[in-house]
Parts: sequence; structure tokens; C-alpha cells
Amino acid sequence: AFLPKLDVLVNGAGFVHHGSILECGDQDWEFSFNLNARSAMHLLELRSTPQGHPAYRTVAQQMHRAIAETAGHHAIAEMMQFVNHATETDLERLEAERRAESRRTELGLN
Repeated sequence: AFLPKLDVLVNGAGFVHHGSILECGDQDWEFSFNLNARSAMHLLELRSTPQGHPAYRTVAQQMHRAIAETAGHHAIAEMMQFVNHATETDLERLEAERRAESRRTELGLN
């Protein structure tokens, strides 16, 4: 599947407790930053797995690269140890489907 180059990262988890970002205290800023970084980490690590949809994998991989290269947050990107940048896309779900079929057979669900 062809996807255009990723130009924008959308942060849907960000918030400020009171007022604007300029009025945000240190604790609120730290909480918000941790929430945003953690949310990105979970999203990218989960959506870049070989079992995932190829289009999701491509977007997750592009977002991970953008965090490091475009935004310059190399340390945050390096913490995301389980982002999968493998390029093979042939039969992504085959092994997962085989395991699921084996479990169904073991449980007598087939």
C-alpha cells in the first residue's frame, strides 16, 4: 500500500490542567509530557508489529523516525525499543494465524 510521506504528527493525548500552556506549572508540564511520550511509545510499539496492518506499520515507522529526526527527540525515540522497522511485508499474519488455528484445534473449537 502506498502512503504519502508523513508531514504532521498529531498529538491527541495532550492537555493542560488549567489555562494555557504558558500558565502550566512544572508538575503539570511533566505529567503532560510523560503522558504524551508514553502514549506515543505504546501506539508505535503496538502498531509496528509484523502482525499489524501494513498501512498502520508504515505510519508507525514514519512517526518513530519523525520523532527522532524531524522533531529531534532522539532520546525519546531510543526509549521506544520495540518499534519494529522491519520491511518484510509478505504474509505478515501467517504465523499469528497458525498459532491461533493451533489453539482453536487444541480447544476443540474447529
